[in-house]
Amino acid sequence: MAEPHTLTSGSAASAEVSASDEIAEAPPWASSERRDARLRASARRSIGRAAYVGLVLSHARQHTHSHLPAPFLDGLNDQLALHDLQLCVSRLTDHDLTSGQLLGEALREHTCAGLLVNYTHDLSPALLQRVQAQCGPVVWVNSKLEANCVYPDDEGAARAVTDHLLALGHRRIAMVHLIARLGWSGTFEGLRPRMHYSAVDRSAGYAAALEAVGLSPWVLAQYRFIEEAEHVQACRTLLTGQDRPTAVLAYSERELHAVIRAARQLGLEIPRDLTVVAFAPTATPVLGYRPTIAAVPAEQVARRAVRMLLRRMKAPAAPCGAESISYGLAEGQTVAPVPA
Repeated sequence: MAEPHTLTSGSAASAEVSASDEIAEAPPWASSERRDARLRASARRSIGRAAYVGLVLSHARQHTHSHLPAPFLDGLNDQLALHDLQLCVSRLTDHDLTSGQLLGEALREHTCAGLLVNYTHDLSPALLQRVQAQCGPVVWVNSKLEANCVYPDDEGAARAVTDHLLALGHRRIAMVHLIARLGWSGTFEGLRPRMHYSAVDRSAGYAAALEAVGLSPWVLAQYRFIEEAEHVQACRTLLTGQDRPTAVLAYSERELHAVIRAARQLGLEIPRDLTVVAFAPTATPVLGYRPTIAAVPAEQVARRAVRMLLRRMKAPAAPCGAESISYGLAEGQTVAPVPA
């Protein structure tokens, strides 16, 4: 596969931190006991032993609330290794996460110099303030906040991909985002504020590109639940009829599978009859197709988050601006100009 080319430009530049940067001083928020432990850790590093950075995940809902693509872990470990830092992973329950208490304990128990928090849903202002007060240097990954966070530029990527499809002549472009209950007992509208920021941003970027050329968005189905057993049938319905879409932008790998299966069942040839692009960290083949993807910049997010955390460890009281990371477009076998 060709290397992905950039879809968007990040909204904030990352300050570079050299591999020789050291955090020899204990952070001012630490207790005297914690400060002594931090100085001992610094001394151990001078003879070849590493200090730790904590990575906090959701225990019960890691797949949805703390998703960890393989490129993210690669980038995280590689960037930490440049600074003689090791990773300590803590998986906490939702109660422990929202109370904030165990985040501070993770710092103390493992002599963590700082925390990366990959918990991406239900981030109330009270939770953010509590974590900041109790845990010292913290950087949030894959969360779109006002400060101290690194996240993919989903809105910019969705707009750029839609512009790309428009340039290929497509005018009937649908976006597919299939949302199952997954244990949620409330209404769909009640769930909407709890969704990941990308649910809003990808839809917004897609809609903005279409509206800029006088076209209306066509989204399946951000207004109701569609259970997993119904995903393929919902896509079959979308792809049936003379005015069906000629191109589909899939929210994730899950929707990509459903769309391609439905197209195959209907006898549609990809990409001759239907173009498909998906948001995904890697282009995993689906039913024999190597998909074209808006490549989630998971590795770059991880590396930039470590650099931001190093800056925060040096100056814990100084917040860092939010950083958005550009996507790339990885060309596969599922995109073609609109049929003549």
